[in-house]
Amino acid sequence: YKAHFFGREDYRQSLRDAMTLYVGLHVRLKRVLGIDHPLTRKVAAGFLRCFDEQLDWSLDDIPGEHLAYRARLLGN
Repeated sequence: YKAHFFGREDYRQSLRDAMTLYVGLHVRLKRVLGIDHPLTRKVAAGFLRCFDEQLDWSLDDIPGEHLAYRARLLGN
């Protein structure tokens, strides 16, 4: 998800792909290990870090389902 730091083309698609992987993994971990397991929490933190570390994107770059998942993780 940090591809934009290296100037790679089409990094926004890479970002969306990374976020999709985080969501899928987090859903599985919640089901298998539980929401309070340290690994489940680390994956959720990684997903949120995708949002926090991006420098030059807009909300239009992020699919609505990822925005909704972020809101659920943050308790909004």
